[in-house]
Amino acid sequence: MVTFHCSIPHLPACAILWPANLLLAHNSLSEIYQHALRVWEQGDADPLQLEFHLGSLEGDAMDLLGAIKSDPIGPELTEWLMSLAELVGQLYTAITSYRDSIQNQ
Repeated sequence: MVTFHCSIPHLPACAILWPANLLLAHNSLSEIYQHALRVWEQGDADPLQLEFHLGSLEGDAMDLLGAIKSDPIGPELTEWLMSLAELVGQLYTAITSYRDSIQNQ
């Protein structure tokens, strides 16, 4: 079984305070990730529940990452965005594999 971090990476240190919209996006991404991770870890989710969380990862999380990337502050966060996108992608892949395995039973 693959293991995942229990939370998304913190925003990198910044000389100034990060804008409120970025902090809200980070909180939303954290909630999406943690809820999907909890469902994957419990190991007895139904396919509808898995589809909901796959949709949240693919739609909501990726939309937020894209919005952050296109923001003028985005270039300062390139490394953070890449690591978070990879983490979301890995969780998406794990949930997809789990969903496929229970549908094929």
